[in-house]
Amino acid sequence: MSIRTNIGSGSRVLLVEGADDQRVIERLIRRSGHTQSFDILQASGVDRLIKRIRLEVRIPRRKVLGIVVDSDNDIEARWEAIRIQFRRVGIELPAERCDREVILPSEPRVGIWLMPDNISSGQLEDFVQAMIPVNDRVWPLANSFVDSIPLELREFSPNKIIRAKLYAWLATRKEPGPMSRAIQAKYLDIHTELTQSFLSFLTELFDD
Repeated sequence: MSIRTNIGSGSRVLLVEGADDQRVIERLIRRSGHTQSFDILQASGVDRLIKRIRLEVRIPRRKVLGIVVDSDNDIEARWEAIRIQFRRVGIELPAERCDREVILPSEPRVGIWLMPDNISSGQLEDFVQAMIPVNDRVWPLANSFVDSIPLELREFSPNKIIRAKLYAWLATRKEPGPMSRAIQAKYLDIHTELTQSFLSFLTELFDD
């Protein structure tokens, strides 16, 4: 897979929130053996990503624009924020959010994936956590460790607890590191139904 990153004038672009999203997607594609090439642009945050949609749609020669964004705490609100931006450039997304990825045959072709699974509120870390092997014996221990931390000692917000648990698990690997390294090192199972659905979304969106 040939992946070009941060090239704003590309004809096929996947817009993501930040560096973690970019690296996780890169590693997934490389491990899966997919061959479709596209640029990955990081927007440095969800608010900047949403504001950037109208600009990216208007880029000359733009054929495909994909959006991968966390649904966070309110998936319906996230969908509506994205829908408003596309409406302002003449692209109508469904008023009601679908319970799966969305691909529109517009100009440019548009695809949207709400992390983790287009159904649940959550983030990239929820998507990655779903790749932890089902028989992993350390994952329950990582959960118990984070759950045992008294509330007054937790410096992470309640909606970031899955991130804390995931990074506790990552710290126990032979080569500790970020989520993308765990994919590359094959600590994570990329053959789950969710992961394969995401890869199929990328193929369908960017494949001519």
